[in-house]
Amino acid sequence: MRVVHFGVEFAPSISSRLNMTLAYHEELVYHANFDEIKNDFCYARYLIFSASNIPNDKVHFFNNTFKKTDDLTHTIDNIKTQQLKSAFKILYAIFDKIAYFISHFFNLNDIDKDKQISFENLFKKPNSGKGNKEWKPHDKLKDSKNQFIHALFYILKDLRDIKDQESVSDWLNPDLVKICEIRNYIEHRSFKIIDSLYSDLVFSEVIQQNEIRHLTDKRKKYNCELIALYPEVNKQKGTDKHIELIEKKEQLEKQIQHIDNQLYEKEKCSKHTLIMSDKDFTTQLMTLAELVRNSIIYLSFSIEFDEQKKPPKDERLVWHREVPRK
Repeated sequence: MRVVHFGVEFAPSISSRLNMTLAYHEELVYHANFDEIKNDFCYARYLIFSASNIPNDKVHFFNNTFKKTDDLTHTIDNIKTQQLKSAFKILYAIFDKIAYFISHFFNLNDIDKDKQISFENLFKKPNSGKGNKEWKPHDKLKDSKNQFIHALFYILKDLRDIKDQESVSDWLNPDLVKICEIRNYIEHRSFKIIDSLYSDLVFSEVIQQNEIRHLTDKRKKYNCELIALYPEVNKQKGTDKHIELIEKKEQLEKQIQHIDNQLYEKEKCSKHTLIMSDKDFTTQLMTLAELVRNSIIYLSFSIEFDEQKKPPKDERLVWHREVPRK
């Protein structure tokens, strides 16, 4: 697989002016940060490949101390899927770490804006894209000649639908947008991985869909009866029949409300958990791993490009040295 070989061993050399206020580790902060990013990627990769050797029915003591609900979805909730989900979260988080690195290294934002930095916000002008405001590129990036920064932006465009960008539908990949949705469900909502062998059975809703159509038809019928009843209710005001018509109207309204409650509950419960087969999830996970790997490589190349484009400086004030390794 393409994520096995990484392609970038170290961060490129970085030249900087002498600054005696910096501690030793502060002088190497960007190299250490690059190592941290790469280390996270390597750990996620380890989780993926170690999980690939675990059977779907493997029992592990970590969650074998309590009884689990059998909801007939054939959920795989063992150590294998936990490792795969952890790898997914680690890989997705690397995007924001890359954004943080770029923001500091290229001096894009003031340090008091650090909490607002994310992979999505990195490329846009502060406060643009909020509410009705148009999405605008960051002033320090829109005219940048660093093609590797632009490459990172196109990875973002694959991951997220950036509004107010021309020809969005021309490049938007639905599978990659799904990655963002998966991440949100894993981190903040409910996410379930099921055995691919039973996916057709789990996702089949023939009986439920028939019931939905039946309820929808009943609702239309009751609604038509209710509309037809209104003129008669007004016409019979002050008569004994008026009370009977009011009771009939209230009964129809209750029946319509009952159907609405059922359909709403169906929609709410069906959207509560994102369910994926282990095969589909692994495919998305490997796609994400490749995107992250490419992003780290682009990050390295963007630093090297910036170093090559730096104007000549007074060599007496610039610090050049080999980065120590362990």
